[in-house]
Amino acid sequence: MTLSDAEAAVLRRLLGEIDRELGALFGPARPEGALASATLRASCARLIGVLALGPAPELRACPACHRDCRRAATLCGNCWTTLPPASSGADAAPPSARSGT
Repeated sequence: MTLSDAEAAVLRRLLGEIDRELGALFGPARPEGALASATLRASCARLIGVLALGPAPELRACPACHRDCRRAATLCGNCWTTLPPASSGADAAPPSARSGT
């Protein structure tokens, strides 16, 4: 099974939400839920392993159309502009984390 970047991003977001909800449901104030919590967290970890999502890809903005591109890309997938080599610094942050985007 191959997932698109958008599908993988949705799955990462959903799994993060599930993990937060499990934490709220079986937080440290409920010791009777420790077994259920451990079982659910183990199931969630197995699911993540099966999906093999890996880390989110590093992104940067295309200087021409300002759409998100993978950091290592040499061409923009939207406008086909040749991208300069990725550098450290401002474009190392995800485009959504920068101000003005």
